[in-house]
Amino acid sequence: MRFLRNLPVDTCLLAKKIKGENTLKSLDEFNPETIRSVLVISCTAMGDTLFAIPAIRSLTRLIPQAQIDLLVRDRFASLFRNLSYINKILKYRGRCRGSLELLSTFKKNRYDLCISLHDSDPCPVKVAFLAGIPFIVRIGQRDEMTAPFLSARTEYFPDKHAIEQRLDVLRLLFGSVAEPLLTTKMVLPVSRHETNEFWQAILGQKRITEKLLPKIGFQFSASGMYKTWPIENWAALGKRLLVHFDKASIVLLGGPADRSEAEKLTQAITEKQLDFDRRIINLAGKIPLAKLPAALKGLDVFVTNDTGPLHAAVALKVPTVSLFVPTRTRCIAPIQDTHLHTVVKKAMPCTPCIEKYCDSPDCMSLISVDEVFHAVIETTGLPG
Repeated sequence: MRFLRNLPVDTCLLAKKIKGENTLKSLDEFNPETIRSVLVISCTAMGDTLFAIPAIRSLTRLIPQAQIDLLVRDRFASLFRNLSYINKILKYRGRCRGSLELLSTFKKNRYDLCISLHDSDPCPVKVAFLAGIPFIVRIGQRDEMTAPFLSARTEYFPDKHAIEQRLDVLRLLFGSVAEPLLTTKMVLPVSRHETNEFWQAILGQKRITEKLLPKIGFQFSASGMYKTWPIENWAALGKRLLVHFDKASIVLLGGPADRSEAEKLTQAITEKQLDFDRRIINLAGKIPLAKLPAALKGLDVFVTNDTGPLHAAVALKVPTVSLFVPTRTRCIAPIQDTHLHTVVKKAMPCTPCIEKYCDSPDCMSLISVDEVFHAVIETTGLPG
């Protein structure tokens, strides 16, 4: 099936090669003053696109005359709708689906420059090449799949933070980045009115009239089991926090696939504790992604696995406690407002870590409930 989806793009590429057509230009010919329209590609995971925000913000200052369109995965598009410096949000279904429609859109918009800020799924870069975009530059990559379709790419440094890797593309193009003190900051706009309105509706549905503080968010799921703290640990943590804070609430976040596990977690936390039931707010799979910023902004602290919502919380200046074992904190842990964020990290027990291919991904259990509990207490700064 994937071969069939790639077929239209690869056929067009072959035809272009046979005709000897190549519209790519060398960076020696690049003149920032002539750039009027830019396509930025970042269509992998939520977190990867959030990591792209600092580079996009810096780009708007380096070429203020240019309009910037952002190509993202369709399921994450609504999260970026309030970025004022983006002209258009373009949606991509992934795995080359809808590639001919993308080709038509790219041609119609007549982009002067394409910047790809992810290192997987070569299809969008191939389509940009087919559309005749003269300058195509990409983040450093592990493979050579898109090399023939690039004007240039940055060097890949596996230990460099993901935000800095993306800023390297601007350094390659412009020799620097704009406003060095601000360039690594992610920003995800959400108004106070939208946040208040969201939480008034949620609390109203549960008929909660008193203030439940602190509101402690749990992102108990992750994109892979190897990054997921055991569910029994989440249950034990929830119980301890609700005992410690007699007015606290636990807010469960997650996607539609997490609904069943969220129900089990709710039952495990509230078992034999009738008072706990009203203090569990289960939002897993029950709110659209567009409402995630408002949901996160209303929290006092967010406890989370290594997930996209972690980076959304960082962009929103929400205090976090994040849990890491198999993934590398130096590449993806929070680097802005570090006083707001606590990283609980254990050394990888296996080297090399095979991540999602692991048959027994239990290394996250190395993180104890006790240390996460104390990290949450310290991060809230609130007495029991």
